[in-house]
Amino acid sequence: MYDIQFKEESLLPRERLLEVGAERLSNQELLAIFIRTGTKNQPVSAISTNLLTKLPHLSALKDLSIEELQKLSGIGRVKAIEMKAMIELGKTYYFYW
Repeated sequence: MYDIQFKEESLLPRERLLEVGAERLSNQELLAIFIRTGTKNQPVSAISTNLLTKLPHLSALKDLSIEELQKLSGIGRVKAIEMKAMIELGKTYYFYW
């Protein structure tokens, strides 16, 4: 049997969140957790990094339509819809907070 040992810097975003807390994760890691999975040719970390590099700032994400999100590599219809729902939930939370 193999004994696999992970070092903290090699932890995946979900594991890092459990280990160090959500507030210590980068936007890329938080977005990767939300996106959940990559594609056959692109890991989720690359998809989240690509999305962030296409935006002038993270809050610009709220201005993208579902169609615009779908044009980004690795973001299909379902992920685009989920992202719009997440953004709307965040806006509602922020308004009432």
